[in-house]
Order: sequence, then C-alpha cells, then structure tokens
Amino acid sequence: MFNKLLKYIKSVLIDPHCLACGAALEIDEKVVCNQCKNTTIADLFSSPMLKYKGNIVEQRLMGLALFETAASLMPFEENTLSQQLIHDLKYNNYQAIGSLLGEAIATQIKQNNRYPQIDYIVPLPLHPKRIAQRGYNQSELIAAEVARQLNIPLEITNLYRKRNNESQTLKSAEERIKNVKDLFELHNPTLFENKTILLIDDVLTTGSTIISCCEALYKSNNIKIHIYTASVADVI
Repeated sequence: MFNKLLKYIKSVLIDPHCLACGAALEIDEKVVCNQCKNTTIADLFSSPMLKYKGNIVEQRLMGLALFETAASLMPFEENTLSQQLIHDLKYNNYQAIGSLLGEAIATQIKQNNRYPQIDYIVPLPLHPKRIAQRGYNQSELIAAEVARQLNIPLEITNLYRKRNNESQTLKSAEERIKNVKDLFELHNPTLFENKTILLIDDVLTTGSTIISCCEALYKSNNIKIHIYTASVADVI
C-alpha cells in the first residue's frame, strides 16, 4: 500500500502525466494535456442527453425531488476515463480534477439558456468525520471552481449532513433510500428563502442522496434548486 502511494505521488506531483493519453504534462497543463482537453475530454463532456430539458438525469429524479433543472457533465462508466477521473478525485487526493470538472460545468452553464440568475453554489456536504478521513470534500472542490468561474458565492456552511452514514456504493436501491433518509439539514432556512441555488455533486446513481438533500433544502420558503453532477451512472 505504501509503495502504491509513493508511486501515485510521483506520477501526480513529481512526474505528472495526462490521464487521457499518458503524455508528460507541460508546466501550464493540469490533469490532462491541452490536446486531450480539446479532443478526448471535450468529447467525454459533450453528450446532449445529459444536459438539456428532459435529459436522463431529470428523468431519474422526476417525481422524487423538487427541482428546476438537473444535468450532468459526463456518463460514469467502469474501466473508462470517467471512472478514473472520479476515483482519482475522490479517493486518490488528485484535487486538481475538481477544478477541471468545475470549469467544464461552468462553461456548459454559460452556454445554456436554461439557467437564470443563481444566488449560491452549494456542494453536497460530507460529514466532518468523512472530511477528516479524506482531507477534503470532492464535491466542494468542483463547486468552488464553478463558483469562481461564474462569480457566484460558494455557500458551504448552511446545508449539513447530520450523521456519518455508510457508503452507498454496494447498497441496493432500497437500501440507499433508507441509508440517506433525513440525512441533511439546514442551520438557517431563511438564508435560502427566495433564492436560486445550484447544487453540485460528483456522481448521481439512483439519486437517493440528491433527493434527500432537496428535501432538506425545501425547508427554505420559495427556494429554487438547479442540480448539476460531474457524472451520472447507468446511462445506458
């Protein structure tokens, strides 16, 4: 395990290579080389079935959560670049991936007329114990770059996770719902009253966590919620 960690640190911090093609990165390049960013990554992020009205993200959440729009940046597929991006961000401390994903989400929002004036960018929160273990909240890293690109305030304190629930990864759809029931709460519901927020998360699977989060957010009167995830599983 230690040797694996050293190898990873060397590859990312000392001798970084493009995650898409393996070429050595130039000083001004992060995560992927500029060529792959404009080709492979652009293609990965381009699917219209994940972004526009009636897309599969909205279909998955429809009738289960109250929201204005929902979209995703890319499909999450095993043994592909999308999985590597999410896993390296989430588990391997490759935090620069958060900026890459956040920049792409912000670009798509700018190019899509579905989005009105947004008051706050809100990442899906982790429990403090989980943050202490990981060192960061991957959704917050993505959201921070979205907020920076769009010049919109990042709000990370009002919405919080009440308990350190078990991972959803190996649970069935029914178990996922039970695991996240009443999981989130607001410190101050009035902060989001009459506001439009953009909720950011890394991966959407069944949608149970997002649904639970929206239930807590709607304790604020007249709130409007837009949802954007970096990836969505089970697209096909």
